[in-house]
Amino acid sequence: MVKVEYEKSEYEQERDARIARNEAFMRSLGLGGGLAGPEEPKKPKKPRKKRPRGSEPREGSRKSGRIAGEIAPGFEDANAIALALAEADPNTSTVRLFRVPRGKRIHAQRSAELDSICTETNQLTAAEAAAAAAARAAFEDSNWKPESAAREGLAAVPGIRRPAWLDSLENSAILSSKPQAHVDKVMIVLERLAAGCGIGLPGWPDRARLCDAAQRPLTLGTDIEMLKYCGKRLETVHGEDTSNGWAYTHALGKLKAYQGMLMGDDVFSEESLADLDDAVLEFIVADAIKPLSLKPMTPEERAGPTSPEDDAAIAAALAEGARGTRSST
Repeated sequence: MVKVEYEKSEYEQERDARIARNEAFMRSLGLGGGLAGPEEPKKPKKPRKKRPRGSEPREGSRKSGRIAGEIAPGFEDANAIALALAEADPNTSTVRLFRVPRGKRIHAQRSAELDSICTETNQLTAAEAAAAAAARAAFEDSNWKPESAAREGLAAVPGIRRPAWLDSLENSAILSSKPQAHVDKVMIVLERLAAGCGIGLPGWPDRARLCDAAQRPLTLGTDIEMLKYCGKRLETVHGEDTSNGWAYTHALGKLKAYQGMLMGDDVFSEESLADLDDAVLEFIVADAIKPLSLKPMTPEERAGPTSPEDDAAIAAALAEGARGTRSST
């Protein structure tokens, strides 16, 4: 019998080359062929206890307002309710008026492992903070369009923070099959968050940003669900994302998928934010986000920039870890 040699297609050759590049990157970090390691045998599932016959069904702790016939509040309704509560009592927690993600969160130990492997810290150095401020000013003064030009402009800022995992993610199977325009839209968001430039939306005050110098920059081990929740809090207070998720949600989803690819799906073993008590959820929200998202801004406050005195007061409150709301001028 004559043995016929199989010739790989062009796609298979490109895939093998891509896999080799990713494995080489993992080895350069001292991780061998990857972070996930050999698959552990699954533990046998315990048999479920059968409910004795004749027992009454237990009433669920969570009820669906839709099934009960309640009308779901829209964005403007939630914003108005939050504003009314904050005006009545500045210390009122409006945590459940914000859209709470139900996705599983990365385990704290695995998060620390990812950050330590890439030798990342959760704070910017003085030089990186200065570079991030320069990049933010450049974004505001320059018309960096499309996203490819924005990426080039950001990379050209001297001293800008750019961790190595960004290139690895871009070359991974998560994005390698996507059109370049799609890749650029995702990567410019992640690059800005990782650099400490922060991400905001039109209509948001300048100080309301995700991952700016007042918060921790985006790292490989970031709790994506918590960051998305912080974004939803800011949206409810300052203005909704009208880009169908392209402002930050899609990009953060790609990073979460990459975390799962590196360490396995069991990396997401923390309880979801939606299952936490209100007090616990409010406690773990970043202190820098709380003053920006507890009290919605009035139309008068949105209309014009704050005074230098206001900015100084806000900076002092953030430095002291204040949890109150910003008083209107």
